[in-house]
Amino acid sequence: MSNYDASNTIVAAGGDVWLAPVGTAPPDDDAAPGVGWVNVGYVSEDGVTISPDVEVTDFYAWQGWDPIRSELVRYTLRYSFDLLEVTAETLPLAFGGGVSDTGVYTPPGVGDTFERALLIDVVDGDRTYRWVTSRVRPVDLGEVTFGRGEMARLPVTLGVLADPDGGTPWELRHDLAGL
Repeated sequence: MSNYDASNTIVAAGGDVWLAPVGTAPPDDDAAPGVGWVNVGYVSEDGVTISPDVEVTDFYAWQGWDPIRSELVRYTLRYSFDLLEVTAETLPLAFGGGVSDTGVYTPPGVGDTFERALLIDVVDGDRTYRWVTSRVRPVDLGEVTFGRGEMARLPVTLGVLADPDGGTPWELRHDLAGL
């Protein structure tokens, strides 16, 4: 007898990315975010890539070659996606901060920071998986190409920062049984 269950797979047919000022409360359930949250618009068909990374220090004994203990030193998480809409909200994401106001985008100055709260909804049929992140900032800025015959993409990679209130910096909300 197998333990395979196709209902445990995820095909992310769509979703949404939302931003808000740090400290804005996310909704308690999978309802649309309320006041303060802005949907960043179309994301490329590649969707969102979520990249966790860990750094572990191994400790060895004189008596052997294999580690006898390991300690987690660092855990990081990044979200990457390509925005397809060029708006006042998306320009600071793509260019690492700055301000887009009254038809003019101004890049960030020395010492400026651009931090936001983030929600990412991944939708698979009637199931929604929501990543709730209290604080992110743009990292690893990418190239933006405006070319003939192709849609411009604003590549965005956001790094997770510590929760300002000392809580968990991110969580995945889901309705999966047994998880």
